[in-house]
Amino acid sequence: MLRRYIFTGIIVLQVILQGSVIAQNEDIQVSHKNEFQSYSEINKEIDRLNRIIDSGEGEKVKYICQEALDQDRIVSDGTKIIGWNALGYYHLQTGNYDSSIYCFSQGLELEGDLIYNINLDEKWHYLRKTHHLLGMAYEFAGRWNRACDSYKNALKCSDRIIPVDSVFNAIILLNVGSVYQRTGDFYFAKGYFEEAIKYLEGNDEEILLAYAFNNFGTVLAETEETRQAILMLDRSYHLLSKYYDIKHPEMGHYYANKGRTLSEIDYLKQAHSSMLKAIKIFKSSFPYELSACFFDLGNIFMKNGLTDSSIFYFSKCLHLRDSLFGKKHPEIAETLNSIGMLYEEQGDFTTAFEFFKKAITANLAGITSDDLLQDPKNLSLGFSMQELSISLAGLLQCDLELNRTELNRKILMDLLMASLDRIYSSHHSLESKYYTTKKNKDILSRVIVSIIEKNDSLNDDPVLQEQLFKLIECCKANTLEHIIFTSKVRRESPVPDSLVDLEQLLLLRKNKLLSHLNSSIISGKTMQHKSVKMLKSKIFQLSMDLMELSQIIDSIATGKHQRLPSPDELIKCLDVDEAILDYFIKDSLLVVIVINHNGLFVYSDVEKDLKNEVQCCMRSIKLSDPVPFKNHSEKLCNSLFMPLLGCLEGMSRLIILPDEYLFYLPFEALIMTQDDLAGSYLISEYETIYGYSATFWMQLKSAPMWTGINQVKNFAGFAPVFKGEFPFCDQHHRNIDKFSLRTFLGPDGYIRELPFSGQEVDTISRILSEKGIFINKYLEYNATENNFKAETSFCDIIHIATHGFFNDEYGLGGLVFFQDRQREMELFDGSADIHEDGILYPEELVDYCNSNKLIVLSCCESGLGRIVGGEGIISLAHGFLGSGTSNIVISLWKISDVHTMDFMTRFYSSLVEGENPSAALRSAKLDILKASNKSFQKLWAPFIIFGP
Repeated sequence: MLRRYIFTGIIVLQVILQGSVIAQNEDIQVSHKNEFQSYSEINKEIDRLNRIIDSGEGEKVKYICQEALDQDRIVSDGTKIIGWNALGYYHLQTGNYDSSIYCFSQGLELEGDLIYNINLDEKWHYLRKTHHLLGMAYEFAGRWNRACDSYKNALKCSDRIIPVDSVFNAIILLNVGSVYQRTGDFYFAKGYFEEAIKYLEGNDEEILLAYAFNNFGTVLAETEETRQAILMLDRSYHLLSKYYDIKHPEMGHYYANKGRTLSEIDYLKQAHSSMLKAIKIFKSSFPYELSACFFDLGNIFMKNGLTDSSIFYFSKCLHLRDSLFGKKHPEIAETLNSIGMLYEEQGDFTTAFEFFKKAITANLAGITSDDLLQDPKNLSLGFSMQELSISLAGLLQCDLELNRTELNRKILMDLLMASLDRIYSSHHSLESKYYTTKKNKDILSRVIVSIIEKNDSLNDDPVLQEQLFKLIECCKANTLEHIIFTSKVRRESPVPDSLVDLEQLLLLRKNKLLSHLNSSIISGKTMQHKSVKMLKSKIFQLSMDLMELSQIIDSIATGKHQRLPSPDELIKCLDVDEAILDYFIKDSLLVVIVINHNGLFVYSDVEKDLKNEVQCCMRSIKLSDPVPFKNHSEKLCNSLFMPLLGCLEGMSRLIILPDEYLFYLPFEALIMTQDDLAGSYLISEYETIYGYSATFWMQLKSAPMWTGINQVKNFAGFAPVFKGEFPFCDQHHRNIDKFSLRTFLGPDGYIRELPFSGQEVDTISRILSEKGIFINKYLEYNATENNFKAETSFCDIIHIATHGFFNDEYGLGGLVFFQDRQREMELFDGSADIHEDGILYPEELVDYCNSNKLIVLSCCESGLGRIVGGEGIISLAHGFLGSGTSNIVISLWKISDVHTMDFMTRFYSSLVEGENPSAALRSAKLDILKASNKSFQKLWAPFIIFGP
């Protein structure tokens, strides 16, 4: 949902213009000088007119400026700038945002052609102020992307002003954060608010700092950091209470934001009380703030199940917003969507349908919902893609429920997919993209559930089958072109290290130059004009380089919605004995789409205890407890696999596409029959391979395929072994919880030795060398992260035998390489690039473009990662496949050093006999089972393979 009260417009304008109460008899006439000698004269004239507007004489200023422009009485471009800027400010104050945007833009366009041989600082002051005002006009008008661009232009101008105006920079950062918050990019907004607070805490600006804490608190509530959110809001209250009484509107903002935060964590009674206090403050003369409180009260009553009260407050909100914004505004659409969802939940789909259509119309610039359906290109005219996607999903769901025919479902679905894609691509941070994909899946899941519930004969309707497949694929293939990572992640796990170091170096140089210049100004030392100009030029260039580098790092996340394949396209990629099992989970609903050469089949059922069964099954495997494992495994097989047998006749190879917690389950360990205590495993009948989605699997099929061991030319094996005393890199203790470290750190703090890992790489090297494959072994101190990144991009097979870990709380996992810094420097005479930290994180793999045919991660928990709705599991496998690897073998839990060596020996022996990687992995597992039919699953089941 959209969030309001990001900043108090009137106060911001007062800070920008340094306005105050002025005399009423000030001359309103626009100066008609033939030319202005400096920007300071233009600024003074504009500020004079703006102060007159603030004093209540805006209509007179508007008349004078408009008459002068209309009659072409202004003879200089400088005076035209004054006229346009004053008009823009008048329209901004009176709520005519489109006219305000037009006027500010006209002034800036003239500015681009105007050149003065004067101190450029004056020019940057003027441009910064105008870009900022233009950004506010765009923000109030609901055009948030344009607003963000204008605010960032203001920041660019601010970078060229020496000394740095930290308070004004903080205001701009707060504005940028507010825009990202409005668009749902909460994590990126959080970063901007944090940066603004850093600027303000070093200045005597407690009021602005209180606003920053207030805004920061609302964002933290959205990112589910509730305790921290309430702390920030209380800090805001503490500062505000020093300056304002309890009835001041800023105290109202505090109560409103506190109410929203409490509502997020379902403290509804306290939220209701806090919101009523805000309404009491805003009731007299703050219609915008009051409308937002009504909206939030509607949400609170909706959570309480009080539908009539909820509709009542939503309606009051709609009435106020209509008077403020007119019919076309994203916040009008937001309110209409909420009312539509209420009616939808009540089962009144006809009324809900109409409200969703109205919401689409309110969210589009100059066109109607019918215009959008007739021409999907009009999607670009939407103010808020987030609200538009909710409206489209609501229309689609109501259309399914009502069995209407006047709307084309294909058009609706295509529009919905496109709007979700736009939301995703507009978000910048890793967490925001995660948040978006999860929200997108929630939106699409509502439609999927409706299709399943309202159609008992899905397998008799090929069109509806294909639509269902498309929706499920969009839930799973939102961002699978590459792994996502941005500047936020590099603060937790340096990604990539070289870019981070470059950024830090540039920042250090900039700060040194700024310190030198500012100290000279403060001390009163005289510097030659040429030296000052050179310093400013260097500082500006470093600022631009930093900004460009930041954009490069942030743009690394190139993931996007992929072109979804049709079932027919997938069938053409399948061999006659292959079948795709595409799983989808929403709450207790399980849906499986089976695709093979016979066509597409849909199976669905309600499985209330499925998640608990998966957890119990995995627990019994790790504890090597056969009886509970047998019971849970059989139940899972009956739920997940046995109902599909009729569609799998003649199949011998399964491409399994899990969803949610099913990524943690090795399907081949499911028991199909009850012949004995061990039973007959699924692996006894089928070769299995895993993937993230059908879309991503099809992409892998189009990449260079495994054509046999004879085509393999080289091999690289890594085994740090960790003989002796090797301390874990201290700088990462702050990133990774100590619980994660216990898996590979001894009680003395040194990395545990893996004595059999070196033998493992030696044995594999001997097996492959007999096939004429060139061997590269990196053992002990040679097994560094630097060597891995520098030497392996073109290796056909890579084998890594080391410690792996995953911390669920932090969402961090990785592989540990050799970390003895002193030894490394001695080996390479200090000339090597030794800035790597010795841990390979999934996020770093974006900088690792490769053509590897097979990677084997012979490490603990190398397949674990954060589960993200709409994407799957973000693990090392995800990163390697996204960077170019064809096949990757990973583990699902902690593994034994000695038993892993035995398993890998069997795997590579099968590989050199001519089997493909997935078949060789199956052979290795069957060999162990044959050696002991009751062999614990913990020894052979952890390894699975992702690939085509």
